Amino acid sequence: MYRRDSVSFPSDEPEEQFTIDVQPRAPSLIERLRRRLERGDPAMRNLLVIAFAVGMLAIVAVGLYGLSILLRETEGPRPPEGGPPVVETPVGEPLILGPGVTVPPLQPVTVTIKDQSLGVYSIRVQAGGTWPYDPKRSHQAAWVYGTLINYIFGLDAGNRANVELLESLLEGDPIGVHLSNGRDLYFTFRERVRVPLDDVSLFDQRAPGVTLVLLGERGEDRLVVRGDYNAEMETEVGGGAGEGVGVPIEVGPVRVTVQSGELRRGPLPNLPQGFAYYLVNFEIENLSEAPLDPSAFQMLLIDANGTRYNLSIPASLQGLGPLPPLLQPGIPTPATSGFLVPESLPGPVTWEFRPQAGSEEVAQVQLPVQAAPPPAPPQAQVLVTAAEITPDGTGVSVRVMISNPGQEAIVVSESDVSLTVEGMPLGLQVAVPPPPWTIAPGGTLQLVLTFERPAADTALLTVLGYRFQLARLR
Repeated sequence: MYRRDSVSFPSDEPEEQFTIDVQPRAPSLIERLRRRLERGDPAMRNLLVIAFAVGMLAIVAVGLYGLSILLRETEGPRPPEGGPPVVETPVGEPLILGPGVTVPPLQPVTVTIKDQSLGVYSIRVQAGGTWPYDPKRSHQAAWVYGTLINYIFGLDAGNRANVELLESLLEGDPIGVHLSNGRDLYFTFRERVRVPLDDVSLFDQRAPGVTLVLLGERGEDRLVVRGDYNAEMETEVGGGAGEGVGVPIEVGPVRVTVQSGELRRGPLPNLPQGFAYYLVNFEIENLSEAPLDPSAFQMLLIDANGTRYNLSIPASLQGLGPLPPLLQPGIPTPATSGFLVPESLPGPVTWEFRPQAGSEEVAQVQLPVQAAPPPAPPQAQVLVTAAEITPDGTGVSVRVMISNPGQEAIVVSESDVSLTVEGMPLGLQVAVPPPPWTIAPGGTLQLVLTFERPAADTALLTVLGYRFQLARLR
């Protein structure tokens, strides 16, 4: 029985009281268990031991389940649903043939479709035909790692240029693959078909060929282009010379175009006996929207024996000179990468460019080894001293100084000067003094050139091959 307590409240009348009975609260289950434990009940002790053991087993089970999930998530790349794909770029191990003799892993460096050359990065296609390609590399081709018979590349449909390129192919159009060992493979376009997204037959490696797959299209199928192997056009390393010269190659944030390569022997300043300079003249364009620091670029020369030569600033100065401290967006910049090499350099050689050391994005161009005639002395030096908008706002006036350090007179014609916007020339309105201009040996000419004012904010001024960017024109 529980004790009944009473609480009294005074009423308005001094002699009367109202009483409300308060029912005591029954003890809870926890309180009853605690009282039984305090009394030393053995049954309760056993019950607590069992409960503790069950709790610990549950904690261990939850931990093991979480660990299994973590391990499954780290087994390999998985494209998350609705999110950006995870990209794995496999790195092959070089084959060691003997002390100091190694062969790098074989893989494609560029794929050329008609006249368009694309850099290559490698991926591993997952079970079910899922392509973990990188949308940020839409200007490159994703090579399926290990496909060395039927070379398989994926092109991002998010880049409209890729779609137009594959759709423009006609029967017999060329497709080329340049390998990391310097070998070039040639194919011709055979067919363009659409296949289901889960069709894995396109990975077949029983016959040589090339397969180009358009990735990221909407729908249940995708565009596939196939090309046949053309053995008659194939060249081995050391065969032809100059493969890739003049072909623009996009690699990372830049586009590079090699124009020429030449072996330059002495006597030259700082050139040791028995050595020569090898000069690679190239043009580079910054494809990003911000100025680019070229100090991270890596340029190497590789001879026919696989010997690698690092960039040499003294050698580069024997040509157009090294790259400037900053590359402005959208402006092609000519430069020379020079290398100190033995006079008996075995060729052909391969010029290798990477946007940064160790990057898998690479451009490689094969060049001949041939001695060039001694360089002619510089024929002109050009300097822009001022540029301004004309008072009426319709023209751009540029002050140019041309010096002749040579021993012969230089004649400059109107065709030697131009102002262009995206390759389109603007009219030369006034030139003071009028053309043609003759500069005596050791002399200097001051010019004022007035061009039509462009609609764009920037324009490219060219004088005797020297190029200058004019900005803030609007």
